Amino acid sequence: MNESRINVLRAFFEPLAEKAGLDAAAYAPAEQWETREAGRDHQVTVMRAKGAPDLIFKHIQKPYEPKKFASRVAAQAAAAETLGAGQNRAPAILAYDDIEQSVLMQRASGETLQALCEVSNSPEVFLRTAGEWLAAYHRHSATPAPHFRPKFMLDHIANAITAADEGKRTIPDLPAFRYYAARVRSLARLYDGAPTLSACKHGDFGLRNILIAPDQTNAIDFGVQGTAPVGFDVARLLLHYAETFGDPDDISAGQSIPEPAIASFFSGYDLVGPDDPSVAFLTRMQLLSLWLRVPAGEENRTLMQTLRLGRLRQIVSIALD
Repeated sequence: MNESRINVLRAFFEPLAEKAGLDAAAYAPAEQWETREAGRDHQVTVMRAKGAPDLIFKHIQKPYEPKKFASRVAAQAAAAETLGAGQNRAPAILAYDDIEQSVLMQRASGETLQALCEVSNSPEVFLRTAGEWLAAYHRHSATPAPHFRPKFMLDHIANAITAADEGKRTIPDLPAFRYYAARVRSLARLYDGAPTLSACKHGDFGLRNILIAPDQTNAIDFGVQGTAPVGFDVARLLLHYAETFGDPDDISAGQSIPEPAIASFFSGYDLVGPDDPSVAFLTRMQLLSLWLRVPAGEENRTLMQTLRLGRLRQIVSIALD
């Protein structure tokens, strides 16, 4: 990192360090990761001082959404306080500035779930640990939701199709998407009004946002603070796993998640089972939400996005045909 970039980093870091009661001059950047793509500009830096635990300093330049930023920080701070210092945790927030969209937090130990799965011959085994973390997090706020309502999610899909028909957006293979949207509407009738549980949601419970170490499991990068049916977080993780590491041959007809992954995750997540209405519906409905995130024209897609769409189409056909 060159001197000018270090000076820029310190201009944002030092006020937060002082707010947290730390000696800012004692810390120096040790590692840094950047995300720079259309509409996104994030920097994450490990700040290190002799004799002190490492800290994480995160600065988001794009998108500029200070209210959402503050809500995400609040969600992580609440999780850290609720979970405490046991096996399942969230890194404590030390200080933040919503206007500058910068935050200083403890550094969590461990490897991401994504990294562990990449080097394992049986990656699904780690889903049990992720399930245990999510159960611990949901348990503190879980309340009965006597009437599961998929209407909001169905409206999202319907609005996307309307926008495509009006030329306001594009969707890859719109005729196929329209067909599967109709299948999801039919599926929703089986679960509309059924009882489930609602809880504080993580909001972005994916493979890269779970850190696993022998003595602790942490979740990071929370979404906007709020509650949702528990299937929201469950489906986010299991579908991310299915499209990245799952073997389609292990997915039963009418399902979207490989059987070994289901068994492993629900051996750790004990609040509901795979037949819970929010889990059963969202693990299929969210396939269409993932489809919408892929650019329509192949010339506008990266190779990874093209491969992702092909994988999604394969899983969708198993789940919804």
